[in-house]
Amino acid sequence: MASWHLTVPLLVATVVTGAVTAWHSVFFIALVREGSVSWTVLAAGVSACAAVSPAVGLLGARAAAREAEGRRPAAD
Repeated sequence: MASWHLTVPLLVATVVTGAVTAWHSVFFIALVREGSVSWTVLAAGVSACAAVSPAVGLLGARAAAREAEGRRPAAD
């Protein structure tokens, strides 16, 4: 469960951020009528974030499982 709740939002945020960044870049370049978009850098950034997302999910799931194993209910 922890893996799903960490990985999916990070991947969705990566896609949305990449799309908004691309749109803003093209809009600004059209507005000032100079410059260019470095699609390679944008693709590398989105790819890096997409690659890190599953790793964060797996590490979070592993930490949650490790903590759940050691937890013992106690009367409050």
